[in-house]
Amino acid sequence: LFPFFRHAIAAVRRAALQTLLTFAEMPNGDAAWVDAACLRLVYQNVVLEVQDDISELSARLWLALLRLLSRGGVAADGLLAGPDVAAMFQLAATPIGVRLPLGLFYNIPSTGFVRHNVDAAMMQQDLGLIPRESVIRARVLAAAALGQLLAAWPLSARAATFVGLLAQAMQSGWALQCQLASIATEEFVMAERTQLIETGTPVGNPMSGGAVPLTSDLLAPLLEALTAVLNVSDPELRDLDRALAQVRADCNVLLDSAVAESCLTATQAQELLPAAGGFSMAAATHICGPAFDAFATRASGDARVMLGERRLRVTSSMDYHARLRQQLNVSTAASVASAIVAIGQLPSKLNAVLRSLMTAVKQEHSLLLQTRAANAVARMAAL
Repeated sequence: LFPFFRHAIAAVRRAALQTLLTFAEMPNGDAAWVDAACLRLVYQNVVLEVQDDISELSARLWLALLRLLSRGGVAADGLLAGPDVAAMFQLAATPIGVRLPLGLFYNIPSTGFVRHNVDAAMMQQDLGLIPRESVIRARVLAAAALGQLLAAWPLSARAATFVGLLAQAMQSGWALQCQLASIATEEFVMAERTQLIETGTPVGNPMSGGAVPLTSDLLAPLLEALTAVLNVSDPELRDLDRALAQVRADCNVLLDSAVAESCLTATQAQELLPAAGGFSMAAATHICGPAFDAFATRASGDARVMLGERRLRVTSSMDYHARLRQQLNVSTAASVASAIVAIGQLPSKLNAVLRSLMTAVKQEHSLLLQTRAANAVARMAAL
């Protein structure tokens, strides 16, 4: 099954998914062929696929499989255990640009990656070969798939399996983990609402979700975690660690050059550059500002030009850090606000929720995330 999913020819991958989708959507289809391996491999297909249409087809197949299991009376927790769900979330929450851990994949056959090597760029997270938007789409669809899985999970086991996982991700300090946990929560609520509508349960306005009888032991702690995240205006994000390390490395090069040109002593350079654990953007601003103005005057003409180029490299890294921080704050806050809107229990003061969504509508770089924020604004208007 998997070699066809990850075949080098896109048409083969598309045909394999379409074939299984046909079986899964048969009105009187049998769910006996759907097992844990099938679910894990389809989910991995969502994470790995680069082409948008095949990625969407994988997401459709995932949802069709969950519905087929539901019609067949097969409990999702009979096929997937808690550790499986945790591994699936960790795979989706791997920092963008960091190699996807092989240990989180289910039974990867060597032929799928060695002979065809269709997933080399996505596995390596090589953003020079794959568009960042494709990576974001894959992660968002994977988080949505987990939310749909939560809706298919037995009611009595939902809180034990998912609450700790999602709440911990929201409070982890990683923007991506918080964002994906929020999307999973939002998609769970939407899937739950759809199931209730299909069974004829009165739910009031489907846009608002005002009358959906959702389980409080599941949503109450998640809503609390979401609200806590939204109330922090400018959080410290671990996603920025690599960008901050690059700023420090460039500062180190600048100061080493100043020492080599006898503009600073080694002791003075060490005093200006804190250790990695204590380094901050404030230290970089000081090095490029007052400190540079002081020691650059001691350099000769050519040396001063060279030091100016080194400072320009530092300021470029600082600008990237600032842009990335802004981007992560916008995306995370919008995803958290969207989940709160989906739950339908808005805080008494709406400024934080509305501001987060409208900022994403105006500033979000990802079209997919911008569209999700706009949809949340529409749902919020119906509350």
